[in-house]
Amino acid sequence: MARSNRRLPGIFAFLCLLLVPLESQEGLPRRLAQTLIWPEDENASRYEVTIEKNEGGAWQEAMRRTSERAGLEVSLPPGNYRYRVMIYNLLHQPEYLTPWATFTVIPARQPEIRAFEPAFFTLGGGGLSLRIEGRNLDPQGEIFLIEDSPAGERRIPPESRSLPSGTAGTEELILFFSPGDLSPGSFWVVIRNPGGLEAGAGPVIIGPAVSLGAAGAREKTPLDLGWEAGLGYEALLPVYGFLLNYFNEAAYPLGARLEGGLVLGKKPWGRLGIQAGISGNRLETVITTAVPPVYSIPVSGNMISLSFGLLYKKYFQNDRLSFNVRLGGGVTAFANFLFHHPQMRIEKISTWMFNADAGLSLQYYFLKNYFAFIGLNGQCLFSADKPYPVLLRPVIGAGVSF
Repeated sequence: MARSNRRLPGIFAFLCLLLVPLESQEGLPRRLAQTLIWPEDENASRYEVTIEKNEGGAWQEAMRRTSERAGLEVSLPPGNYRYRVMIYNLLHQPEYLTPWATFTVIPARQPEIRAFEPAFFTLGGGGLSLRIEGRNLDPQGEIFLIEDSPAGERRIPPESRSLPSGTAGTEELILFFSPGDLSPGSFWVVIRNPGGLEAGAGPVIIGPAVSLGAAGAREKTPLDLGWEAGLGYEALLPVYGFLLNYFNEAAYPLGARLEGGLVLGKKPWGRLGIQAGISGNRLETVITTAVPPVYSIPVSGNMISLSFGLLYKKYFQNDRLSFNVRLGGGVTAFANFLFHHPQMRIEKISTWMFNADAGLSLQYYFLKNYFAFIGLNGQCLFSADKPYPVLLRPVIGAGVSF
């Protein structure tokens, strides 16, 4: 029988070397599919494909299938394989056996982008450094910005990509885009893992350069501002001063603190900003008179402190942890300060005084914009009576940044 002059090459085309997860029913394992394709022989009646897997250095037959077309869909787990094809002629007799061809099956993972920053970037200040967080972010995959425009599709690949030190290998990526490749517009960031599975997030807004107005004037970018606010539980510990004459308990646990701040552009040495806070504490105790007749006198009052200060933040662990130092001052007010004397009626006293205020805290960002914090604040009250009271305020709470 006459044969075609076209001979099959020694190495065939393998169109899908990656595991492609298909939809599965709940409770059943996913079915993984690949497709083998080889050149068609016009005088072939069928093809018999033998696939072997490398098991500890030895080749073991994994599959033997017959196909009437020059292609075969298979389902193989990850591993190193080889295959060959026996071609049967029109008389259904074996006529040609191809050489072994090797291939590797690797997992195809579905990427997921959970967060990215910045969401807004202005040209004129260098290239764009884009940080993305998620799952199954393969640094060897195809990553690009794609313009969200009806005028047409434009892709911008990053000039470089890196994995931050100290993080899980595929949970975070830093992408750098050259300023010469960027132009104003609305873009989406897309990552396509080997195997074709992809994910996208956006938009990333790239704004035009901002000029100072005069010809040739220096361009500038807007300040990188950040706002944050937190609410927490705060106790009060008097440690020194005349206040111990009236409130001599080791700690007064009833209290709360609300604070908010503005932080400026991030630098390698940290960020500077300002912070304001208000604390409220309930003080209740019992004092005993020093001379006869001896009385036990309940004493109660509310202390409210308002403070303003400079803030310094230093980030660690790829911006998941920040150490904060605050220094400032404000005013402290005593409201409804009252001695419950059993023999006489004493009017409630309310007064206020200036204070010096300082604080240390740690913030942990468990989500992109949400954090938990723990800290210790200290105050010195500049009262008319001396020695000046010194207070410590341990605090724990949570907050949000934006």
